[in-house]
Amino acid sequence: MWITSPALAQTVLFHDGFNIDGPNIDRTKWTGPATSYFLGRTQLRLATSPIAVVGGAAVLTFDTFNSATPGTFRGVEIETNQYFPVSTGLAFEARVKPAANLPRGLVTSLFSYVFRDLGGGVRQQDEIDWEFLTNQLVGRTQPVVSTNVYVDEFLGAGSPVLVGLPDTVVLGEWNTLRVEWYPNRVRWLVNGQLVFERTDRVPNDAMSVRLNFWAPDSNWTAAYSSALTPAATAAQNQTFQYLVDYVTVYRLPGLATADLDSDGRFSIDDLYRISLTNQDVNASGTIDSNDQQAVAFPLRAREAELMAGRSPRTIVVNPGFDAAAPSGPITRWTLYGNTIGNVSRSSEAPRNDGSALKIYGQFTGGANESGAYQDFDIRAGRTITARVWARQRCADRFTGANTATLNLRFLNAAGAIISTSTVLAGNASTPCDQYAQVTLTATAPPGTATTRLLLRVSQPASAAGAVHFDDVELSVQ
Repeated sequence: MWITSPALAQTVLFHDGFNIDGPNIDRTKWTGPATSYFLGRTQLRLATSPIAVVGGAAVLTFDTFNSATPGTFRGVEIETNQYFPVSTGLAFEARVKPAANLPRGLVTSLFSYVFRDLGGGVRQQDEIDWEFLTNQLVGRTQPVVSTNVYVDEFLGAGSPVLVGLPDTVVLGEWNTLRVEWYPNRVRWLVNGQLVFERTDRVPNDAMSVRLNFWAPDSNWTAAYSSALTPAATAAQNQTFQYLVDYVTVYRLPGLATADLDSDGRFSIDDLYRISLTNQDVNASGTIDSNDQQAVAFPLRAREAELMAGRSPRTIVVNPGFDAAAPSGPITRWTLYGNTIGNVSRSSEAPRNDGSALKIYGQFTGGANESGAYQDFDIRAGRTITARVWARQRCADRFTGANTATLNLRFLNAAGAIISTSTVLAGNASTPCDQYAQVTLTATAPPGTATTRLLLRVSQPASAAGAVHFDDVELSVQ
């Protein structure tokens, strides 16, 4: 967890360690659906159905045969009996392990949820989601998770964002998921590492904490798999497991946003100053320089997780270009030089799943550039490594002097370019109809306030050809 300093203590509001093996979880803490309910193609078990605790873990199961409604699946959802308001801040955390043999087409989740019944079958909801889609985990070199937030919204897709995770997050291994919900932001962490943050959409209603295990229908294309089909008989049933080691809910102290050092931004240095206020960290009876050091070291060690805005260690958001608003932009990517629809999300030649980024020139008759980028709060002195897979289709390969490049561009506080590091990702001589990964490592020069990861196509004249980019990675040392 990212708040490790005693000066930023958290209070436990709820905890279940599933420490007593038995036929059912503690129903004084947990409930579930009161009536028959479907998620996608999955009928959820009722709250009266037992959920075993084995080896100190709750065993959530998914069955491919459903005797209650043949032709559908049988899944599960559990929720806390308590509802928790955000107040100064709330965190919910679970250590979970989806089984190693899960097929594509399943979802395991940790989330908070509340709905209001407006009558006439109309509901409005608040929600914060961690959703692991096996489509994004099975057979991928870089795992991806779906995050989502609903704020006083009607039932629907919400605003999902696919986020890249460390490659250590795999099926069949324990991982600790955490959401930190403040009045002005939501943060997602895995195994103590911040991977995503949002300030544009923040729920405001008290919510319960839930976990579920189910199979979506074809309306959720990123999670659906036609290869996953219901069993026709009980003898053909397959049972899959999602294990939960513990669930804890914490009250967090308020995260201040004051620019205490007057440098024009809220940063690790402001958190350092906040932490020094009236805190006898080493319990010596005196607030002195030893307390300052005791707080400074763990905060500095967690700089990537604690820095406000975009964390220097945040992996690229939507790295496979699989998330986009309907008829709208590619989620979290800024496109430029897109004068004729020449920078787009394409299903022609994806490396994984359904989409890649397709770029070709603007055909202006003169030299032009087009591309897509994301900006990161990675400052001077940091060493950054970027990777991307690139491919040209033989039917539409580069001609002439066209080039595709992976770039790290360093900007000062005013947004002016200091320098750009570049590696070639493709030209007219590059083999076609095959993906190849390119890697670029550079150190942010003095004066860097922002680092831009940039995918670019240069068209010196009017030569034809397009490139497809997929599975972008970024790491910081």
